[in-house]
Amino acid sequence: MTAARLRITRERMMTKTSAVAAGVDRSGASAIDSNGFAGRRGRTLSAFAIAGLFALSLCTIRGEAAEAPTAMKRLAELSAQRVLLADTVAASKRQSGKPVEDAAREQSQLEQLGEQAAALGLAREQATAFFKAQIEANKLVQYRLLAQPSRKPAAAIDLGPVRQRLDGINAELLTALAPALAEAKGDGCLVRAHEAQRQAARLHRLDDLHRIALTRAFGDLCAMP
Repeated sequence: MTAARLRITRERMMTKTSAVAAGVDRSGASAIDSNGFAGRRGRTLSAFAIAGLFALSLCTIRGEAAEAPTAMKRLAELSAQRVLLADTVAASKRQSGKPVEDAAREQSQLEQLGEQAAALGLAREQATAFFKAQIEANKLVQYRLLAQPSRKPAAAIDLGPVRQRLDGINAELLTALAPALAEAKGDGCLVRAHEAQRQAARLHRLDDLHRIALTRAFGDLCAMP
Protein backbone atom coordinates (compact mmCIF):
# COMPACT_ATOMS: atom_id res chain seq x y z
CA MET A 1 0.00 0.00 0.00
CA THR A 2 1.41 3.40 -1.01
CA ALA A 3 2.10 6.20 1.44
CA ALA A 4 -0.77 8.23 -0.03
CA ARG A 5 -3.29 5.41 0.45
CA LEU A 6 -2.08 4.83 3.99
CA ARG A 7 -2.61 8.51 4.75
CA ILE A 8 -6.13 8.43 3.32
CA THR A 9 -6.96 5.28 5.32
CA ARG A 10 -5.76 6.90 8.55
CA GLU A 11 -7.80 10.02 7.83
CA ARG A 12 -10.96 7.94 7.27
CA MET A 13 -10.41 6.03 10.51
CA MET A 14 -9.89 9.27 12.42
CA THR A 15 -13.09 10.67 10.90
CA LYS A 16 -15.10 7.61 11.98
CA THR A 17 -13.59 7.73 15.48
CA SER A 18 -14.50 11.39 15.78
CA ALA A 19 -18.07 10.61 14.72
CA VAL A 20 -18.42 7.93 17.42
CA ALA A 21 -16.91 10.24 20.01
CA ALA A 22 -19.35 12.95 19.00
CA GLY A 23 -22.22 10.49 19.40
CA VAL A 24 -21.06 9.65 22.92
CA ASP A 25 -20.67 13.30 23.84
CA ARG A 26 -24.32 13.99 22.92
CA SER A 27 -25.54 11.95 25.93
CA GLY A 28 -25.25 8.74 23.94
CA ALA A 29 -27.38 9.94 21.01
CA SER A 30 -26.42 7.94 17.93
CA ALA A 31 -24.97 9.66 14.89
CA ILE A 32 -24.58 6.27 13.16
CA ASP A 33 -27.53 3.99 13.83
CA SER A 34 -31.08 5.35 13.79
CA ASN A 35 -32.18 2.32 15.84
CA GLY A 36 -30.16 3.58 18.76
CA PHE A 37 -27.54 0.84 18.89
CA ALA A 38 -24.62 3.21 18.81
CA GLY A 39 -26.33 5.42 21.39
CA ARG A 40 -26.65 2.56 23.87
CA ARG A 41 -23.07 1.58 23.16
CA GLY A 42 -21.98 5.17 23.62
CA ARG A 43 -23.69 5.37 26.99
CA THR A 44 -22.08 2.06 27.98
CA LEU A 45 -18.64 3.25 26.90
CA SER A 46 -19.18 6.52 28.74
CA ALA A 47 -20.14 4.66 31.92
CA PHE A 48 -17.10 2.42 31.64
CA ALA A 49 -14.88 5.44 31.08
CA ILE A 50 -16.22 7.19 34.20
CA ALA A 51 -15.87 4.02 36.26
CA GLY A 52 -12.33 3.55 34.99
CA LEU A 53 -11.34 7.09 35.85
CA PHE A 54 -12.86 6.72 39.32
CA ALA A 55 -10.97 3.45 39.91
CA LEU A 56 -7.73 5.02 38.71
CA SER A 57 -8.18 7.99 41.03
CA LEU A 58 -8.95 5.68 43.94
CA CYS A 59 -5.81 3.62 43.28
CA THR A 60 -3.74 6.78 43.08
CA ILE A 61 -5.11 8.03 46.39
CA ARG A 62 -4.46 4.67 48.03
CA GLY A 63 -0.95 4.57 46.60
CA GLU A 64 -0.18 8.05 47.90
CA ALA A 65 -1.50 7.09 51.32
CA ALA A 66 0.63 3.94 51.36
CA GLU A 67 3.75 5.93 50.49
CA ALA A 68 3.03 8.77 52.91
CA PRO A 69 6.08 9.37 55.11
CA THR A 70 5.78 8.34 58.75
CA ALA A 71 7.76 9.40 61.80
CA MET A 72 9.46 6.00 61.89
CA LYS A 73 10.54 6.34 58.25
CA ARG A 74 11.84 9.82 59.01
CA LEU A 75 13.74 8.43 61.97
CA ALA A 76 15.34 5.78 59.76
CA GLU A 77 16.31 8.28 57.08
CA LEU A 78 17.97 10.59 59.60
CA SER A 79 19.71 7.65 61.27
CA ALA A 80 21.10 6.59 57.88
CA GLN A 81 22.51 10.07 57.36
CA ARG A 82 24.05 9.95 60.82
CA VAL A 83 25.84 6.62 60.37
CA LEU A 84 27.25 7.82 57.04
CA LEU A 85 28.96 10.71 58.82
CA ALA A 86 30.96 8.12 60.77
CA ASP A 87 33.10 7.60 57.66
CA THR A 88 34.48 11.13 57.86
CA VAL A 89 34.97 10.88 61.63
CA ALA A 90 36.89 7.63 61.18
CA ALA A 91 39.11 9.18 58.49
CA SER A 92 39.85 12.12 60.77
CA LYS A 93 40.78 9.85 63.68
CA ARG A 94 43.02 7.80 61.42
CA GLN A 95 44.92 10.98 60.59
CA SER A 96 45.09 12.28 64.14
CA GLY A 97 45.55 8.96 65.90
CA LYS A 98 42.77 9.81 68.36
CA PRO A 99 40.77 6.89 69.82
CA VAL A 100 37.22 6.12 68.78
CA GLU A 101 36.01 6.33 72.37
CA ASP A 102 35.42 9.84 73.68
CA ALA A 103 33.48 9.30 76.91
CA ALA A 104 33.50 12.96 77.95
CA ARG A 105 31.99 14.15 74.64
CA GLU A 106 29.45 11.33 74.61
CA GLN A 107 28.28 12.16 78.13
CA SER A 108 28.05 15.84 77.29
CA GLN A 109 25.97 15.06 74.20
CA LEU A 110 23.61 12.77 76.10
CA GLU A 111 23.04 15.32 78.86
CA GLN A 112 22.34 18.07 76.35
CA LEU A 113 19.96 15.87 74.34
CA GLY A 114 18.20 14.78 77.54
CA GLU A 115 17.52 18.43 78.42
CA GLN A 116 16.23 19.15 74.92
CA ALA A 117 14.01 16.07 75.07
CA ALA A 118 12.43 17.22 78.31
CA ALA A 119 11.64 20.58 76.70
CA LEU A 120 9.83 18.70 73.92
CA GLY A 121 7.79 16.64 76.39
CA LEU A 122 9.86 13.49 75.90
CA ALA A 123 11.05 11.34 78.77
CA ARG A 124 14.74 11.94 79.36
CA GLU A 125 15.31 8.19 79.74
CA GLN A 126 13.79 7.46 76.33
CA ALA A 127 15.90 10.07 74.58
CA THR A 128 19.07 8.96 76.37
CA ALA A 129 18.51 5.29 75.48
CA PHE A 130 17.79 6.14 71.85
CA PHE A 131 20.85 8.35 71.39
CA LYS A 132 23.11 5.87 73.14
CA ALA A 133 22.14 3.46 70.36
CA GLN A 134 22.87 6.16 67.76
CA ILE A 135 26.33 6.77 69.24
CA GLU A 136 27.12 3.06 69.40
CA ALA A 137 26.11 2.67 65.74
CA ASN A 138 28.44 5.51 64.80
CA LYS A 139 31.32 3.91 66.72
CA LEU A 140 30.61 0.53 65.13
CA VAL A 141 31.30 2.03 61.69
CA GLN A 142 34.42 3.83 62.94
CA TYR A 143 35.93 0.68 64.45
CA ARG A 144 35.27 -1.37 61.33
CA LEU A 145 36.74 1.26 58.98
CA LEU A 146 39.79 1.84 61.15
CA ALA A 147 40.45 -1.91 61.21
CA GLN A 148 40.90 -1.85 57.44
CA PRO A 149 44.34 -1.25 55.90
CA SER A 150 45.38 2.37 55.79
CA ARG A 151 44.78 4.10 52.48
CA LYS A 152 46.68 6.84 50.71
CA PRO A 153 47.05 9.94 52.96
CA ALA A 154 44.35 12.49 52.34
CA ALA A 155 44.05 16.18 53.05
CA ALA A 156 43.53 17.20 56.66
CA ILE A 157 39.91 16.76 57.74
CA ASP A 158 38.12 19.45 59.73
CA LEU A 159 35.53 17.86 62.01
CA GLY A 160 33.86 21.20 62.74
CA PRO A 161 31.34 21.00 59.87
CA VAL A 162 30.72 17.30 60.60
CA ARG A 163 29.88 18.03 64.23
CA GLN A 164 27.56 20.84 63.16
CA ARG A 165 25.80 18.44 60.83
CA LEU A 166 25.56 15.87 63.63
CA ASP A 167 24.00 18.45 65.93
CA GLY A 168 21.47 19.32 63.23
CA ILE A 169 20.56 15.67 62.67
CA ASN A 170 20.25 15.11 66.42
CA ALA A 171 17.76 17.98 66.65
CA GLU A 172 15.72 16.51 63.79
CA LEU A 173 15.85 13.06 65.38
CA LEU A 174 14.48 14.49 68.63
CA THR A 175 11.58 16.06 66.74
CA ALA A 176 10.76 12.74 65.03
CA LEU A 177 11.29 10.60 68.13
CA ALA A 178 8.04 11.34 69.99
CA PRO A 179 5.70 10.49 67.08
CA ALA A 180 7.88 7.49 66.20
CA LEU A 181 7.49 6.17 69.75
CA ALA A 182 3.73 6.60 69.39
CA GLU A 183 3.85 4.51 66.19
CA ALA A 184 5.98 1.92 67.97
CA LYS A 185 3.19 1.17 70.43
CA GLY A 186 1.03 -0.39 67.72
CA ASP A 187 1.12 -4.00 66.60
CA GLY A 188 3.78 -4.96 64.08
CA CYS A 189 6.36 -2.43 65.26
CA LEU A 190 9.31 -4.65 64.35
CA VAL A 191 7.98 -5.14 60.83
CA ARG A 192 7.42 -1.39 60.34
CA ALA A 193 10.85 -0.59 61.77
CA HIS A 194 12.50 -3.11 59.45
CA GLU A 195 10.68 -1.69 56.42
CA ALA A 196 11.61 1.88 57.39
CA GLN A 197 15.27 0.86 57.68
CA ARG A 198 15.13 -1.04 54.38
CA GLN A 199 13.77 1.98 52.54
CA ALA A 200 16.34 4.32 54.12
CA ALA A 201 19.17 1.91 53.28
CA ARG A 202 18.02 1.75 49.66
CA LEU A 203 17.61 5.53 49.44
CA HIS A 204 21.13 6.18 50.73
CA ARG A 205 22.65 3.10 49.04
CA LEU A 206 24.07 1.74 52.26
CA ASP A 207 26.50 -1.16 52.13
CA ASP A 208 26.35 -4.10 54.55
CA LEU A 209 28.36 -2.32 57.25
CA HIS A 210 26.15 0.75 57.28
CA ARG A 211 22.98 -1.35 57.10
CA ILE A 212 24.06 -3.18 60.24
CA ALA A 213 24.87 0.15 61.88
CA LEU A 214 21.44 1.50 60.91
CA THR A 215 19.77 -1.44 62.65
CA ARG A 216 21.95 -0.79 65.71
CA ALA A 217 21.01 2.91 65.63
CA PHE A 218 17.32 2.05 66.15
CA GLY A 219 18.22 0.23 69.36
CA ASP A 220 15.23 -1.10 71.31
CA LEU A 221 12.78 1.46 69.94
CA CYS A 222 9.95 -1.06 69.70
CA ALA A 223 10.48 -2.18 73.31
CA MET A 224 10.56 1.31 74.85
CA PRO A 225 7.71 2.06 77.30
